[in-house]
Amino acid sequence: MPPLLRPFTLARRSLPGMGLLIAICLTLGACGSSTATTAPTPTPRPSPTPTTVPVQLQITPYTYKGFSNPVTDALWSPNGKYLAVAGYDKIVQVLDVITGKLLFTYTGHTDQVNDIAWSPDSQMIASASSDNSVQIWNALTGVKVATYTGPSNVMQLVAWSPDGKYLAVTGGDNNIEVWNPSDPGKNITIYKGHSDVVIGLAWSPNSQMIASASADKTVQVWQATTGKTLYTYRGHQNSVDVVTWSPDGTRIASGSDDTTVQIWDATTGAHVVTFKGHTAFISALAWSPDGKRIASGSYDDTAQVWDPTNPGGTVFTCKGHTDNVYSLSWSPDSRYLASGSADQTVQVWQPS
Repeated sequence: MPPLLRPFTLARRSLPGMGLLIAICLTLGACGSSTATTAPTPTPRPSPTPTTVPVQLQITPYTYKGFSNPVTDALWSPNGKYLAVAGYDKIVQVLDVITGKLLFTYTGHTDQVNDIAWSPDSQMIASASSDNSVQIWNALTGVKVATYTGPSNVMQLVAWSPDGKYLAVTGGDNNIEVWNPSDPGKNITIYKGHSDVVIGLAWSPNSQMIASASADKTVQVWQATTGKTLYTYRGHQNSVDVVTWSPDGTRIASGSDDTTVQIWDATTGAHVVTFKGHTAFISALAWSPDGKRIASGSYDDTAQVWDPTNPGGTVFTCKGHTDNVYSLSWSPDSRYLASGSADQTVQVWQPS
């Protein structure tokens, strides 16, 4: 999703009708290689094996053009069957990733949708909007289950814990709320450790901790149910916009306005390596489920895929977008990557 401090500048246009036809077309997306600087290479760690059924796309890569305004988020469902797409059109569309067909359009919001999160069982979606609400609804029917109205004017981020028990949300301010999805707004804890706006959230794989990225140039790691700060990472020179946890829980990667992605030890905060392949703000970050690759998106209009144990080696760069890349999401089998952009498209492609 786009960082809060970087509002869209594209003009609004009319909302597409409900009879919208899906435009899926082939796109070649130029890919090349580049190099980056690195600290000493760490010892590779074993990665978990995905348990979902492998996805077999009929077309790859393909481009989805179902939005008339910037796409803020494109998120793969945990079961690998669906792709949820949100943006400035005030809607969330759920696609069948095998065929690219539109299954359902959620129209419950009255302003742009900033972020979405799937429940771990792929049954529900939580969507955060500038209409000051987080709405929880059935992913295939659109039946609304709950609505939470926040204390601020916008709801910027929402993240579902891997065990399905909690939602973490922030309203574009310094605080993060954690609550039970079945009882929205009844806080389990409110984290107030940051001194500036929170821009990124990531749960630990065991659902016990949260890493929060902020314009205060830090990432803070804290206990989700108590709000106790465990440590603060201060390796970046500018606002930190995105953060992601490695699938095995041992590393954290964070992306910043300083154009770097930094990887560090999830227990101690000790810096491990730095990726310097982008030329502009880092706006999207996703660690592949098999733990072998990281995808980073930027305001340089590219998405790059690289080895977290050797970011100074070959880097695959996909240049299919014509504007800022706001969102990246891996398929559960780590074969495909979906990227959402301010160019109003979602591209699904297979890094090789």
